[in-house]
Amino acid sequence: MNQAYMRNRIAHTYPSRSLHGSIVHELGEKIVSGVYAPGSTLPIEEELREELGVSRNALREAVKVLSAKGLLKVKTRTGTCVQPRENWHLTDPDVLSWSMSGAVDRDLISWLTEFRKVIEPAAAEMAASRATKDEREGIMLCMKALEIACDQLDAGECSMEKCVDVDMSFHESIFSAAGNPFLQSVTANIGAALALSRTVTDGVPGALRRSLPNHRKVALAVVEGRTLDARSAMLALCEGVAEDVEKALGDPPISPKGR
Repeated sequence: MNQAYMRNRIAHTYPSRSLHGSIVHELGEKIVSGVYAPGSTLPIEEELREELGVSRNALREAVKVLSAKGLLKVKTRTGTCVQPRENWHLTDPDVLSWSMSGAVDRDLISWLTEFRKVIEPAAAEMAASRATKDEREGIMLCMKALEIACDQLDAGECSMEKCVDVDMSFHESIFSAAGNPFLQSVTANIGAALALSRTVTDGVPGALRRSLPNHRKVALAVVEGRTLDARSAMLALCEGVAEDVEKALGDPPISPKGR
């Protein structure tokens, strides 16, 4: 899957056009990519200024921003330390973008798969009890579009990128119908990362086709107001995706404590 396509799904929260903004992104990418590894200390201020070619104020502003994103911590005596990844704000769009700038991160995909299994069944249950008539109709339209996209993919008439977009529209319609602003906010921030968790199944033949029955079960349960059925159908869908992710990566899912 084209990484540029995935990154384009994310809107940066921090502008890169200003001087210190460009330093935020440059340092952020170096930290996430491991140039500055977790647990290490950044070069002293003068060395880092010379390396980056920036002023003291621009560098200090960048460090403040990255500290707020959980990547750095300034310590009085030991300097500026790179934080372990569990401290990073992974739902921050910038951190996600930097994480997706290289090869697929197996840990990130595994965590996302677990995250989906937590939030999406709950979202489906809420949608089944709260969706308006228009939202229910929208969900069925998204379901139909997904079926058409799957047929087109099988016939070689549709790209995987388009299928991912259609699939995302289906899931976003569920999140929207759930009627919880916090849920909508979180899923909006990590939308590209959730899409990335789907793209890793590209190497598993027929993955999207196999998922259609569970998509239909979710759609029908939500539209018909069957809350528990909606939850169980979405959980089954997420578990099927987890199995395909495992096949695609070739390794068992990684526990969050198994870093």
